[in-house]
Amino acid sequence: MLGNGLVIWLLGFSIKRNTFAIYFLNLSVADFGLLTTELIIEIHWFFTHLYCDFPYELFQTVLLLMYSAGQFLLTVISIDRCISVLFPIWYRCHRPVHLFTAVCAVIWATSFILSSIYFTIAAIHRYEPKYTQEYLKPQKQDWSIMNMTSPSPFSALALINATYCGKSKTGNESSVNEAINV
Repeated sequence: MLGNGLVIWLLGFSIKRNTFAIYFLNLSVADFGLLTTELIIEIHWFFTHLYCDFPYELFQTVLLLMYSAGQFLLTVISIDRCISVLFPIWYRCHRPVHLFTAVCAVIWATSFILSSIYFTIAAIHRYEPKYTQEYLKPQKQDWSIMNMTSPSPFSALALINATYCGKSKTGNESSVNEAINV
């Protein structure tokens, strides 16, 4: 938590903002929020021994918000780095100026909507357990599947590139493929 707080301080107030600073500032905020919320959940459990009351569901929703925002930001950072290597002239000269801020806003909005859906279903389940018993478990599974598989296609493309394009290359071509795979 201390490291994330230091990164937030440096990127937010001390260092000039560029494209990666915006992404890493948002990623640090998401990680800091995730760790803080997890700490609050554990303190709440320590004193109440309840994992089913309203504050727990609220903290769990914030935890899911921060987790999904962090996952989406990591995916977007990877995509952004790939685009900067594959299309360097377009990336430097023709990309929209406020693209990074807009992408971060869309990521936070999407994460908020997804976590709000979880909170709504959990709140309904609290008052109508028979109604949501069959719907809550698949929704949690869908949430996990979506969060875990969103970066997978990009990782697969990097692996395919490393496997097929990396063979029999020397010199500069090999270093370009290594940069793409990063």
